[in-house]
Amino acid sequence: MGRLETREHPVGTCVDGTIASPAGCRRVIYELARLARDGTLQSDPKWESTMIAIRGGGLYDAIYAPFPIRRPPR
Repeated sequence: MGRLETREHPVGTCVDGTIASPAGCRRVIYELARLARDGTLQSDPKWESTMIAIRGGGLYDAIYAPFPIRRPPR
């Protein structure tokens, strides 16, 4: 059996790759929803900053707020 090797890399690398992929974003959202349904997001202290981002980050408002009307330049 081969040896598994892991390399550290900046988390920004993963973020950039994920937000560039609709499938990647979808998987993150589904997994966050699963953690919320399980109660893990709400009860495990390690997820507190994530909960703060969900509440205060404005994702829901950004998705469902009316789009600003953009008029073409004259």
